[in-house]
Amino acid sequence: MLYLILINMVQKGNIIRNIFIFGAVLIMIGSTTVTSIHVSNSVEGTLNDELVDEIETQATDYNHDSTIPTDPTDSPQTCGYKTIEITAGYSGHVRKKDSTFGSDEYNKYASENYIRVGHNKKPIGTDRHYKGFIEFDLSELRGIWDQVAYLVGAEIVFYTSDNEGDNFVSVRTIELEIYNINVRPSNTGAKKLYNDMFNNKNPYKTISASQSYQKKTISFSENTIENRMNYRDDWVAIGLNCGTNIKEGKSGGITIFSSTNKPTLIITYERKSSPTDKNHVILIEGGVGDGLQGQFHKDCLHAKSTFIGLGYDPDNIKFISYNSGTNIKNTIKNAITGWLKERSNSNSDLFIYLTDHGSDGGVFWISPGTSIKPKELDSWLDEVNYGTLTVLMDSCFSGDFTRHLRRGKNRIIITSTDSNSVAYSGVRGEALFSRPFFNALEQGKSYGGAFEAADRSVDTLSNMLKFGAIGFKVWIEQNPKIDDSDLCINYGNFLPNTLPARTLAKQTYPVPR
Repeated sequence: MLYLILINMVQKGNIIRNIFIFGAVLIMIGSTTVTSIHVSNSVEGTLNDELVDEIETQATDYNHDSTIPTDPTDSPQTCGYKTIEITAGYSGHVRKKDSTFGSDEYNKYASENYIRVGHNKKPIGTDRHYKGFIEFDLSELRGIWDQVAYLVGAEIVFYTSDNEGDNFVSVRTIELEIYNINVRPSNTGAKKLYNDMFNNKNPYKTISASQSYQKKTISFSENTIENRMNYRDDWVAIGLNCGTNIKEGKSGGITIFSSTNKPTLIITYERKSSPTDKNHVILIEGGVGDGLQGQFHKDCLHAKSTFIGLGYDPDNIKFISYNSGTNIKNTIKNAITGWLKERSNSNSDLFIYLTDHGSDGGVFWISPGTSIKPKELDSWLDEVNYGTLTVLMDSCFSGDFTRHLRRGKNRIIITSTDSNSVAYSGVRGEALFSRPFFNALEQGKSYGGAFEAADRSVDTLSNMLKFGAIGFKVWIEQNPKIDDSDLCINYGNFLPNTLPARTLAKQTYPVPR
């Protein structure tokens, strides 16, 4: 894939106004070689993220697909229990230090390895009281909250440790009090956090815990999590305090693992049924281990968030990265001929996305020295039963795949460019074609409508670069291509960007209608 590297320069006190291209480099990864072409040493223009956003928005709004209104009074149907596991984010302990000199000192620690809970009596007469906290980031749950009919339950799993036992020598088994703390540990002063737990005389749970290695599971109020979602607070935290069996002047307590065997919040919920439950997605992030890997990873993350936002069950999305095991080619093949084949039927709408470098002659690279050829991919797809199948390939020379993959019934084949041209990235570190494509799907477009929006965005930006509309000239030729049972069109610059309405691509949506 060929990349135009754009470096944004931010002017003081203003939104990004200008972009300077210092030694902009076009990089093409072929089968075994890397070629660098210097375009310009220093060029000033006005291309920036705001401009790209405006172009993509106009491209998406150009031709609206029809929509089908939903009845807001319909009660949601459910389709069984699902779980989501969230590992602890910010965690540690708060320490109160009472010195013989009469000063109070509160320190908050983001623990690297252990969370301390207890009381340490030092020989020099300094008492240290440790109270722990564990915070969980609920943003992953937020991403699927619209799919949750109701929460069934929640539990927190953590492991106690026999490490650092010399800090708590007198009492090695304590009554561990669990608090639902109402102050965010990472955003508050240590004294407030300490006192909020200290003054709470009614912990919602107390369990026995010792310094030996033990797994502990405690139930957690799903109402607390639901309240966080309703009030749009993407976090929940618990406080940890030692019980009354640790007396003043004694040393006792425990430590809890916070780096290895991280505490985990497990949430069980009833998932709403969705028209997309019969649909499945495979996302393939290839790579040759070069500096552009972050680009491909970001492309796939955007695709994943798009389909989850459209109501897809995360279990129906398989994400394969270039470092997924020692034989990624077999992993991809098995995902299609095994995982997808077993789940799909004649009513399923499938989507497969591939992003990486490509070479002319029909080569899609998935790892250093390993590639997929069009006939190979086609043979794998032939084993799958489906209603419709959409394949999007974003790589240089990806148009070579269309003539092989189009043979199958009810297939929509989209490539970010044709068999003679390269593909570019945009200023936001995502593929120039894929980013507006997935943005358009998020706005309710069909696959054909998303192609139109992405193609129009590519045309607009490339023409601005070609003819110096942003202050300089650089030749960009990227010709997105779409092919389905009803058409075979090579769309490029200056050509009409509207597909016939009665084509499979224009009538197929990621969410059935």
